[in-house]
Formats: sequence, C-alpha cells, structure tokens
Amino acid sequence: MTVEIGFALFTGALSAGAVFALLALPAFLGMVSAGARAGVYALAGTVAAVAFLVRVVRVLSRFDRRRSAADEPGSRA
Repeated sequence: MTVEIGFALFTGALSAGAVFALLALPAFLGMVSAGARAGVYALAGTVAAVAFLVRVVRVLSRFDRRRSAADEPGSRA
C-alpha cells in the first residue's frame, strides 16, 4: 500500500506542476498586465490543487477496487 500512496502523491505532484505551469505561462512570459498577474497565479494554483486531488483519489480508488476484487473468493487476480 505504501508504494501506491507514494505513486499517487508523485504523479499528483507532477500533474499539478504541469497544470500550474500551463495555466500560468502567460503570466510568466509577461503577456498579462501586472494587475491580472495575481489572479492568473491564484487561478492556476487552484486548478493545480484540484488536479492534484483528482489524481491522488483516482489512483488510490483504482488500487482499492483491484485489491478488494482480488480478496473475493473465486477471483483470479
């Protein structure tokens, strides 16, 4: 179980970083006015946090379903 938690956290962090970088790219490149830059960063951070949570929950729930299916009698896992 520890490996799955580590995998979920690692891939969640990677996806959150990618989402943040993609959404904040215009602000990084100076294509956004100074006043809107804070809003872009806040939006990118919020969406990145949601992406992290979705990835972690998805990986761990998929692992839990496979583990519970393997525990059933007569299963061939």
